[in-house]
Amino acid sequence: YVHDHSKPDYGIPAFEGRPAQVPISTYYGEPFDNQESDQLNVVLSAEHHFSDAWLIRGGLSYYRLGYSDNTKDTFNSWVDGATLNRYYEKFPKWDAYKTAQIETVGKFDTFGFGHTLLLGAEYDIHNASSGNAYILGALESPIDIFNPVPIGDEDALLDAALRARYFGESKTTTWSLYFQDQIDLTDTLKLLVGGRHDHVEQNGTYLGELVDDGSLLWEGAYGFKASAFSPRAGLLYKVTPGLSVFASWSKSFNPNYADCDEFSGICRQFPSEKGVQYEAGAKFEAANGRFGATAALFRIEKSNVLQTDPADPN
Repeated sequence: YVHDHSKPDYGIPAFEGRPAQVPISTYYGEPFDNQESDQLNVVLSAEHHFSDAWLIRGGLSYYRLGYSDNTKDTFNSWVDGATLNRYYEKFPKWDAYKTAQIETVGKFDTFGFGHTLLLGAEYDIHNASSGNAYILGALESPIDIFNPVPIGDEDALLDAALRARYFGESKTTTWSLYFQDQIDLTDTLKLLVGGRHDHVEQNGTYLGELVDDGSLLWEGAYGFKASAFSPRAGLLYKVTPGLSVFASWSKSFNPNYADCDEFSGICRQFPSEKGVQYEAGAKFEAANGRFGATAALFRIEKSNVLQTDPADPN
């Protein structure tokens, strides 16, 4: 369990392409700015050996994060050559991860080939909720970067401002099945084959409203499902007891979860990220393993990788 309480400091802004010429101790926040978090992580694992050749192991884990951010963020948006706009927000966030995993490992021979087999399954649930109370408009609290004067009174700021609140929650469920078999073709040649199937489902809701009169700005719901099988294969050859060469190929899958804009109420869903990797190289060991070196060439190709739009960073 970890509890943390701190005062955020976002540093010194850039002015005319360089850090502003102010004392390094200059602070652009407010006395009431603070960040607080609580983290709890619990893990239970067990392993049982049926014999020298077979074992089973599994585990359960629970992770919870509660986070609160009450800050005056500095935006790089200038009113004039010395005055910078600031943006006020309260940002509570809560996450909980529950994970279960079980797998078995066994060694056996078939048709004169040695096998080291791994079979496993995972199940994960991620519950998340987040909110954001903010002042409508980023021009609500400008500050002189060369002579910063804090507002000092949070209640006065909020009473004089038009406030809005955003809230969203989601549940993401993932289950996976995987296998891997290392096959000893000869004493010096080993083949590795494996694969993993992932299935992901996410459902969520969101809303935005004005704090003062409760009028609804937007609300909605979203959901998606994605599945993929990611194979892998590799080959290793021992040239000498201390030198091996290898080559491998694998595919990857990473879901892109829904992205909701708290200022517009628009949620977007993007296709899942997919990739393929090719690698070849050599490994060297000497002095009974006390010295070693690895050299490799690899190529990674990815598709559906999310990037910030340079024409519209928001």
